[in-house]
Amino acid sequence: MIKKTFRNTALRNTILEIFSRSEKPLSIVELTELLAKNDFFPNKTTLYRQMETLCATKKLQQVSLAASSSMHYELASQHHHHFVCTDCNQTLCVEDSDLEKQIASLEQKLSLNGLKVQAHHFSIAGLCENCH
Repeated sequence: MIKKTFRNTALRNTILEIFSRSEKPLSIVELTELLAKNDFFPNKTTLYRQMETLCATKKLQQVSLAASSSMHYELASQHHHHFVCTDCNQTLCVEDSDLEKQIASLEQKLSLNGLKVQAHHFSIAGLCENCH
């Protein structure tokens, strides 16, 4: 099997820079708009291939957000969960050690039943303080 090496290209570097500055997960549409502001205009196929490569190399991860039908992405090194406002679509990062302990306990119970959890994503949908 031939192992492909990860090459740093200008487009990949710009994508990673955009995600390092972002305070929330980004959709492909949002990423495309930010890339255009940086004078990059990749076609959809190229952009999806870049995202696939960046996820496969564990630089980015896919995030499924509550109340959103589109896939979002964020840096893979930032494990946390999300709150999504169903009215204005604001996304907030949620970090809670008690929640992580509960998830670890659930993963332990699942492993006793022969299941191996490889990843988990958790998001909460509701109204932000400006919308309720």
